[in-house]
Amino acid sequence: MPLSFWSSVPMRRVPAVALSLLAVWLGAATWLSTPALALSVVATIAASGAPWGVAVNPSLNRVYTANATGNSLSVLDGASNTVIATLPVGTSPHGVAVNAILNRIYVANTGSNSVSVIDGSSNRPITTIGVGSFPSSVAVNPNTGVVYVVNAGSGSLSVIDGNTNTVTVTNMLGFRLSGVAVNPSTNRVFVSLPDLNDVLVIDGQTNRPLGGAPVGTSPGAVGVDPGTNRVYVANYGSNTLSVLDGTTSGLVATIGVGRMPSGVAVNPTRQRIYVTAEGANSVSAIDMASNTIVDTVGVGAEPVGIGTNPSSGRVYVADAWSNDVSVIDDTPAGGSPVPQPTPTPPARPAV
Repeated sequence: MPLSFWSSVPMRRVPAVALSLLAVWLGAATWLSTPALALSVVATIAASGAPWGVAVNPSLNRVYTANATGNSLSVLDGASNTVIATLPVGTSPHGVAVNAILNRIYVANTGSNSVSVIDGSSNRPITTIGVGSFPSSVAVNPNTGVVYVVNAGSGSLSVIDGNTNTVTVTNMLGFRLSGVAVNPSTNRVFVSLPDLNDVLVIDGQTNRPLGGAPVGTSPGAVGVDPGTNRVYVANYGSNTLSVLDGTTSGLVATIGVGRMPSGVAVNPTRQRIYVTAEGANSVSAIDMASNTIVDTVGVGAEPVGIGTNPSSGRVYVADAWSNDVSVIDDTPAGGSPVPQPTPTPPARPAV
């Protein structure tokens, strides 16, 4: 409503009930568009030896945790919050990723320089692929089937054809690498470089670097929202989360989070980013639109990896020191998600 309109109207002639309706409508519009969310830990699942990486297959409601000291992969049922299988993999597994289209799970075995490939239907191993030194993180593009493995020890990125389970390219980048994520919509790969405080952008078609993006101190975990093409980077050394524009590589925002942020998970459906704070034993939920923390909840000791099921709104946290997995429910305060109708503005008051 233009200010000139209100200034020209004698207020004694505006019915009080109209002003009351306007105030109610404005308040209702704000409340309906931004429902309060409440994080709560609804279950704690015992793990099999320092759970580290977490990946989720939303279509099957399965959760996978790489157990670093157990040399195993745990398969969790998201409906019952129980472990339904524990599979042997390589030595000291850390990273894990899922291709929901092929129903395959990829585990980066840091101690044995390999990637275990698991069939998600039978929970049986398919093969083991040799990669570079100290593979720590893994990501997959479900559209192309290509798997990307960060080799922290050799400063390289292994590119695996998920259909043939063979390494097709090894990018010798020459820097220490940490986290990796891929945007399947743009076929761009994002790799964090902790010694340079930078994120490297790689063309998934040519496997060539396209440039870098400065972020915070000691960047580690990386997450991507394919819909908005935003990239989220946990900066372990500066206790921040960098938000990047995936098209321009420009910095959109820097968000202060808990001490020693270690893991990032993105839920495009609920417009939330979740960050583990290893040094604070907590998880924070961040609103994508405002880039602000909306809630924080305490979890187990030394939370590192994190994953989320966009369909159920559940968040899964690997608590390495307390040797368990925290299950978090992210639900609008007061109950389950409800439709968000746009209220109709009140009619202009008669004058």
